[in-house]
Amino acid sequence: PASNRQKRCRQDAGGPRFYSAWPLAERYEALGRMGRLKNGSQGLFGLSGTDYSALFRPGVFTGTLSEVELVGRNSPNPNKNLFGADWNNFAPGVGLTWQIPKLKETVLRMGYGWGYERNSIRNLDVFAADIPGLRTTDVFRSSAALTFANMPIRTAPGVPLTPVPLTDRAQTLYGYDSGLVNPYIQNWNVSLTRRLPGKLTLDVRYVASKATRLFRSTNINEVNIFENGILEAYSSAQAGGESVLFNRVFNGLNIAGFGLVDGQNGRTGAAAIRFLQPAAFANNNPATLATYLNSSTVAGLPGSLLQRGNLPENFVVANPQFGGVNNLGNFSNSTYHSLQVEVTRNVSRGLEVQANWTWSRTIGDEEGAGQDLLNSYRTNRNRQFDKRLLAFHRTHIIRSNWLYQLPLGKGQRFGSNLPGFLDRVLGGWRTGAIFNLFTGTPISFTSGRQSFNSFSADNNADAAGVIGPNIGSVTVAGNGVQYFWKLKIVDDPYRAQLTTLQNVRASSVLFAIADGSGNVILRNPIPGRLGNLADNATYGPGSFRLDVRLSKAFRVREGKEFQIYFDAENATNSPQWNNPNTDINSASFGRITGAGGTRILAVTGRFDF
Repeated sequence: PASNRQKRCRQDAGGPRFYSAWPLAERYEALGRMGRLKNGSQGLFGLSGTDYSALFRPGVFTGTLSEVELVGRNSPNPNKNLFGADWNNFAPGVGLTWQIPKLKETVLRMGYGWGYERNSIRNLDVFAADIPGLRTTDVFRSSAALTFANMPIRTAPGVPLTPVPLTDRAQTLYGYDSGLVNPYIQNWNVSLTRRLPGKLTLDVRYVASKATRLFRSTNINEVNIFENGILEAYSSAQAGGESVLFNRVFNGLNIAGFGLVDGQNGRTGAAAIRFLQPAAFANNNPATLATYLNSSTVAGLPGSLLQRGNLPENFVVANPQFGGVNNLGNFSNSTYHSLQVEVTRNVSRGLEVQANWTWSRTIGDEEGAGQDLLNSYRTNRNRQFDKRLLAFHRTHIIRSNWLYQLPLGKGQRFGSNLPGFLDRVLGGWRTGAIFNLFTGTPISFTSGRQSFNSFSADNNADAAGVIGPNIGSVTVAGNGVQYFWKLKIVDDPYRAQLTTLQNVRASSVLFAIADGSGNVILRNPIPGRLGNLADNATYGPGSFRLDVRLSKAFRVREGKEFQIYFDAENATNSPQWNNPNTDINSASFGRITGAGGTRILAVTGRFDF
């Protein structure tokens, strides 16, 4: 019965109560307050259409306004779910152990497994509950300062599930891909174990995994600067020229501090937009300018600038009802391969040792997978090109630990004839240590420019020279800690192409990075382009840590024992450096501003009875 399959997953006081039942598609909220878009993921694209082909087609309208409906058990639509059922989740596993006859004390082990990931409650909470109609957002728009006296107060709840108007353009819409399925993970390994002289055991392993169809979200409201002519208009205005597009948008508008845009005395549309958005032109941010055209209130409600120019509502983004439209789908994949070597020494003369070395590669498309999908769609690239080292990748990891019984006291090599009192004080001490050595995590050189779209966090720098994987090293100087100490910050050469009108060039903060000879090797991408440098092109600082313990147990009487421990965590007081600042437009480029690894000395006592 369904009642036997229901599992209570979450209950927040006053909040949504989500329940999960088998199969995957059957998710519901106890009070029937779980929402999805009408027509499923087809509704994400609003007026522009019903699938990803709706992107980048300003003026084409083949869809309808996005609307939210309640679905699932106890709702008005009990037969509708967030996404389709996924019935084929077969998860086999197999293993083999073989003691090789002709190689004494050698064992071969192999294994393979297939598993599935469940949809998390966090995803349900965001993509089925934190959506317009179930979550209300009020946007206060005024040139006056916001105070308690003029703050808008909601005296009655809004009408639930009412479509967000085209004049809003600030709320965020979330939705599941209608064809969402469970991600799956394959794991496999092969190992050889060999017993060696001296009570040593050697393990050599190949361990790997592959995760397929992982959950990732993509914001389909990528700002468009190409098919609508915004990039051409921006480039002309940035160089000090004029633009027919900007004249259409601003002609006849009286702008405070600038005047009436009438084409007289330099009061053109291009001059007006440079006056209103100087930083967008000064810093290669055409997508920032496009966002301004789409949502600015300088001429009234959001979207009014487009209406003044008789431009379509989807001139800039695919779904102009919202500021962001996030679709959760199976966009991501990752792989892991490693060689692992481990040596273990069993207790012999009071010494036990374990040491291992891992050489690995962790590859995937990480958090930017959704936007990589859109970039690939626009440029017709193979999505395999979007693979990169993941942020938590470590090329080499060396770990070791040992435990040693000090040879002092009765029955030991030294002090076997100590008197009883001295034997109880000096004998029976043990020492141990844990040693870890990690290479650094991958890092990217970023620009933070919105030169291609509005997702500046995904925009890397442009490489103008050779960028090696080991370009940095930690250098402690009088003015701080520097990682790229051989590199220096210079002005980006592109500054020379900026107009001096409306103070654009003077307000530019475009920088570049030069090598020791003054040759520029990193610069900002030009308008209309993504940075050409791959993600995670180099590595941050590695880490080293040694923890040491000295301990002894004192027998008080039968069944009672007192233990004392002397611990030195990070005994060498080695700093665990954070990654450096890699934003080429930051005055702190290359600086490391944080570290862990404080040495801690502790004495601990324990009484067992």
